[in-house]
Amino acid sequence: MIARFAVNFIGAGAILLFASACLAQTPADSAAALRQNADKKSADWETLAKALDNKIQRVPPCDARVKQSIDEVRIASEARLAALTEVLRNAIIQAAADIQRVKDALATEEGNLRETSAERADTDQERIAVNAEASDLRDAAKLRAGFDDAVKKIGEISDRTDARADNAGRQVEARTLFSVALRDLLAADQKRLDALEREQVALAAEGVTWSQYYAARAARADTECSITGAGRSSGRKKQ
Repeated sequence: MIARFAVNFIGAGAILLFASACLAQTPADSAAALRQNADKKSADWETLAKALDNKIQRVPPCDARVKQSIDEVRIASEARLAALTEVLRNAIIQAAADIQRVKDALATEEGNLRETSAERADTDQERIAVNAEASDLRDAAKLRAGFDDAVKKIGEISDRTDARADNAGRQVEARTLFSVALRDLLAADQKRLDALEREQVALAAEGVTWSQYYAARAARADTECSITGAGRSSGRKKQ
């Protein structure tokens, strides 16, 4: 019986969370669009990066197309990283919003739990008092006549009091279980946010690495051009 009540109560909470998720459908659609854009930018960059070496090898070292090809891949790389950064930024915003929603729900539920616990304590005290009075009346009825109606009425009152106390106990158990579920959800959401923030830091570091790489490629192209140009100049002088 208690388990059934808990399931029903938690089910109602799950419905509220589901409704919140439905209201967040627009951000979800936006996240999907950002992800698609990042996938496209990544594919564009990968295609250009794979073809870079072959493309450069087909032109002379001092040809302007060498630096242009490197810049083209660099720009594609920066576009890819910018798109991925936007995906992560949006995911972090949504994760933080999810955490706040769960925190708000948990605060509300803990307030409800305190009220329900206080109600259970009151009904427990009432049950003790009513049961004590019922016991006294039953003892009195054994010694003197005329207490039958009073014993019957106090018995009915006792039954109703027991029912209220039992119901309050079930509500406390159900709300306790729901609070635990919310705490678990909050911990999972926080772990997801932490992972996203670590990924954001790693992506920023990757951006620095790629920037340095393409700068080094451009510098190497300048060096090769300088060496090749100097060699040609020396050859012309010997002639």
